[in-house]
Amino acid sequence: MTDDHPTLARQLGFERGMKVWFRDMPAPIRSAIDPPGNDLEELVAPSQGIEGAAIFVDARDALSKEVHALHELLTPAGFVWVAWRSGLDESVVRETGRSFDMLPTDTAAIGDWTAMKLVGKGAH
Repeated sequence: MTDDHPTLARQLGFERGMKVWFRDMPAPIRSAIDPPGNDLEELVAPSQGIEGAAIFVDARDALSKEVHALHELLTPAGFVWVAWRSGLDESVVRETGRSFDMLPTDTAAIGDWTAMKLVGKGAH
């Protein structure tokens, strides 16, 4: 990865050329992660082979629905960042991930959102 790769993208593990999907990502965060020329392959809809995803949710049902769908579509080394501001907490995200055989490996602040990284058990 070169030095001009955006810091937020690097911190979250998004690398040039990765096949990614973002759900409800705020525009300022999207601009910081994938400015023009960053070369992430952003999918218009979730599909098989996702290497990295970021979902922005505020309710347990949305969290469960998205993690359920994504865990089947990730590559073996793929990951999902779950970001929330209210309505959820780390224990809810951790529990939801584990119910779909995904383990928490990291936490971060993404703008004014709290986030937790989930990976498949095989990637841990």
